[in-house]
Amino acid sequence: IIFSFERKMSLIRLGKGTQLAPNKFQKNLKFYSTQKPKPNILISGAGPAGLSCALTLKRRGLNSTVIDLAPDVNSQRGNGLLLFQNTLKVLRELGIEKKVASIGKKITHQHVLGPKGVEINHVDYTNGHFRDSSFVGADPNIVGIDKCTLSKIFEEEGIRVVRKTSIDSINFIKGEGEEEGRYKTYLKGRNHSELYDVIIGADGIPSKVRTLLFPKEDVKLTYPGWGLAHVYMDIPSHVSQSTYVEQFGTNGRFVVVPVDDDKVYAWITFNSKNPTQNLIPGMKPVDQIAEYFKSLDGKIVNSIYNNILEMKKGAVIFPADVQCKTYFHKQAALIGDAAHGMSPNFFHGAGLAIEDGYMLANFIANAVEKGESYESALEGYQNHTQSRIKFIQNANVVQGTIGQSRMNAMKLALSKITMRFSPPGYSINKFICKFNPPQL
Repeated sequence: IIFSFERKMSLIRLGKGTQLAPNKFQKNLKFYSTQKPKPNILISGAGPAGLSCALTLKRRGLNSTVIDLAPDVNSQRGNGLLLFQNTLKVLRELGIEKKVASIGKKITHQHVLGPKGVEINHVDYTNGHFRDSSFVGADPNIVGIDKCTLSKIFEEEGIRVVRKTSIDSINFIKGEGEEEGRYKTYLKGRNHSELYDVIIGADGIPSKVRTLLFPKEDVKLTYPGWGLAHVYMDIPSHVSQSTYVEQFGTNGRFVVVPVDDDKVYAWITFNSKNPTQNLIPGMKPVDQIAEYFKSLDGKIVNSIYNNILEMKKGAVIFPADVQCKTYFHKQAALIGDAAHGMSPNFFHGAGLAIEDGYMLANFIANAVEKGESYESALEGYQNHTQSRIKFIQNANVVQGTIGQSRMNAMKLALSKITMRFSPPGYSINKFICKFNPPQL
């Protein structure tokens, strides 16, 4: 009361419009507020996980700094993404679902082929198999889109990405003072450090955040024994614009994902005991990638091979499975492939990454509003996410083991059984798609 009276009298003496410099009493007042000051948040990685997190934070009134080593959005690699209902629900909450659906390609059918290109299974996604009546406006239910286009849509919502840089070093500061409980971070190409309250690793399978801040014994990386070559090209003959194709061969499989009205991503796997045995990942000459498409037969894969010299983009990559005991450490969290990278067997990786970013950002925003600690927010994110992800990972590994061997009627039946490794009454896809994001 005395402090308030003295301040009021001071303003009267100094006149209207005068602002007093904050004194030591005022500086301490923030500790009695129920709302935490807005945090400085660093997101490493401008893929689906990082951009989803950044946009959700923005929608909740919090800013973040997003960094990425890639020089521009067009250099983002991707194999063609399939976005299912769980992802489209999140994008709807963020206000970009309609834009993504209109730019990408609605997927209505899946054809599964044997080694000679003969159909062994057909899924019609329009007959209710994947539909979720709780999702208002659930048409389309599955959208194919390429990673670059999806990233551009996120960035057009006002997400600024600082490019050509990555984390060089991070130190968590203990003790007292303004820097206490924050991360002193050095970025490549900068001579000064920056302070952040929360660090988010959305930087993929090789995650620098995970390497620098998480205990090594808590992380397990498993190479599945195969790589994949992919191309981005005009839609080939014998492929419907609304159908994605999966063909199983003797030692791998071939996939075609439409990503808009004119283009597809086509990729084929190849067995390799070591991820650097024969090829280094990255962009490759057309003829090197074309050779992989000779390993299968059939009119679709032959059409890809015959037109591959006219392709737009091509690359060789080696996937890995990432398992982490914990998704957070102190005030750092992992999302997407950095936390739970999965080889592409169920085609849900990008969708789960977007889901991660959305949920983590909401837990952080809720903690700020309630005056709770950042660690409690990150722990809440982990408790919500981890058990569900581990279940999906286990089913993904089994499905991948089946898919990399020669497919026949018996293995197709086994594959269908695997797709039902989930709670009673759900297939694995329905289990994933039943996710309902909290409203912003």
